[in-house]
Amino acid sequence: MRPLRLKRYLTSELDEALRSPVPQQARPEDFDPENLVKPYEDAEAFKEDGSLLFRVIANAFELGHVARAYEHLKTVNGDPTSRPEVTGGGQETRKRTDGSASNIKASSPEKVAEYKKKGSKADFLGYMDWQPRFPYCRQTAWTARNPEVLKNCWPLINAADRIFKDLIPDRHEFQADHIDEHLDFTLGVTAFSTMTVNKKLSTTYHRDEGDLLGGFGVMFTLGKFTGGQLVFPAFRCAVDYQPGSIILADVHETHGNLDNIVGDRITCVLYARENINKCGTAEEEEEKARGMAVHARED
Repeated sequence: MRPLRLKRYLTSELDEALRSPVPQQARPEDFDPENLVKPYEDAEAFKEDGSLLFRVIANAFELGHVARAYEHLKTVNGDPTSRPEVTGGGQETRKRTDGSASNIKASSPEKVAEYKKKGSKADFLGYMDWQPRFPYCRQTAWTARNPEVLKNCWPLINAADRIFKDLIPDRHEFQADHIDEHLDFTLGVTAFSTMTVNKKLSTTYHRDEGDLLGGFGVMFTLGKFTGGQLVFPAFRCAVDYQPGSIILADVHETHGNLDNIVGDRITCVLYARENINKCGTAEEEEEKARGMAVHARED
């Protein structure tokens, strides 16, 4: 296990400038070569205050389970530009087919075309908490339409949860306690409620939003690819993690990917939604949904 003791190089103002008003793409010059965690390398990185930035474990999953999940997750077909905070290009209000303004914010038309050309896709498995467009807790649309996708990811999800519990027990306990009484909206008996799935998506610099503050993001990749290294610019470090490896990271630090993906890179991010602990039972939330005239597509 290679230890990295990292210094914070960016002020809060410079850090924020990478994310706002227009998120910037990660660049190779944003990290030092000696701070690059290479494929299939075990490493742990610490901030100046001694807190953990990330831990990477190689060969964490059985390759048969990785291949099985990939065959299903490669079908992801959602629009990543509905999250302009990770695709850049500003936030513009999308129009409905009749020309009227919707309540959906997205990247600019130029960015939409750019990501479409790349074949970038994104969607969610598991559950979502209350949001303005959907004021009730619910199973995600992709999960409901294609339950076999989640079914074939259980070996990886459960293994990721065990690794999280073993390596960072205090953060796992904190996250598990957050969702413990809301098992209708958790991924099995894990500390996760949701999994974001990105395909051929090099995210711009961002800090994760909507997930539990104080929790950790648990990530792994699938497919055959090069590129897409995960960069933490404030600490001038990066991680090149390949299928079979897992990274547990403080995703509330600014991070993003190099825009150099060649091949079919699928990234999975497991986490707990911030407000999932405010959900009622499945029956109570279904009653709320029945009372709403909701005809918008899933985020």
